[in-house]
Amino acid sequence: ITVDGPCHPPYSLEDMNKTSLPPTANILAALQSHFPDLFPPPSRPRPPAPPPAPKPSALPTVDVANAQFVVTGEDKIQSIVEKKKEVVVVETKISWEQAVFKRHKSVFAPRHKQCEARSYWDTKQVQKTQFDKTWGCLNSKPALKKLIPEPKQLQELKACCALYIGEMSRIFEDYCSLDEKDPWHLGLNGWSKFCTDSSITDDKSKFVKQADLDTLHIVANYKDGDKKAKHMDKAINPERSQTLFEFLEILIRVGIAKYVKVSDEPMTPVQGYQTLMSENVLPIISDTRGIEADAFRITRLYFESVDNYLKEERDF
Repeated sequence: ITVDGPCHPPYSLEDMNKTSLPPTANILAALQSHFPDLFPPPSRPRPPAPPPAPKPSALPTVDVANAQFVVTGEDKIQSIVEKKKEVVVVETKISWEQAVFKRHKSVFAPRHKQCEARSYWDTKQVQKTQFDKTWGCLNSKPALKKLIPEPKQLQELKACCALYIGEMSRIFEDYCSLDEKDPWHLGLNGWSKFCTDSSITDDKSKFVKQADLDTLHIVANYKDGDKKAKHMDKAINPERSQTLFEFLEILIRVGIAKYVKVSDEPMTPVQGYQTLMSENVLPIISDTRGIEADAFRITRLYFESVDNYLKEERDF
């Protein structure tokens, strides 16, 4: 190829067009004739590109024997519960610190032996036991059978209450904690705040004005039934304060007063309670209220940094 161009080589097609170089197509054709391997003809299929190398995992492999978590991805972890075959899949992001944290060597280790669950988590069996005892205390009160005399409706109500026991108990504990003197029972002030926050109170209603709700608080706290029963002991169940089973009773009564009594169509106490939970109680659960205990443990508590702080600053 005869080239009569500038002394410096052109760097772009625009520079080539300004020189006396041949057209670009002619240059490529000449190069193809001299270097055929670099320019395979169209009829020859190009070799397939090699597959891309797999990207390294964001998290290293965990030794199952030593770790508390088996990491299956950036957004999923599997928690091995007490060396049993039960596996809980938690949809949450965790750090590598959380994945390798050894709870059995931390300040949280006694929980495994001391709490009712015998676990670092609230197991399903413990939640079932909690509801069975709560319902047992409530069912021992003659007032419940007077409120709902039909056995079939009572069984349906029990099944419905079992579905919401987790949310109900978390809300109960949250509002109990507002009372510094007695954080284990729900007093009248905590009850009034709960009714206001959940929009249960309705000054235009015939049955759920704040005065009506305060009366229900007193009614639910009335101790009828076996006076020798443990849950009737004033040391455990003080006057003018609600325990968990009394909180459940008052929610059943509020569901009847707020929805069943004013409904244009026939409603059962089960439907009234379910409507109250879905329309008033569940919406107030948020990131700062009614937090699930296991979610808090996974995302905030069971970390080496928290463990070190408690050991150093709090002299555990």
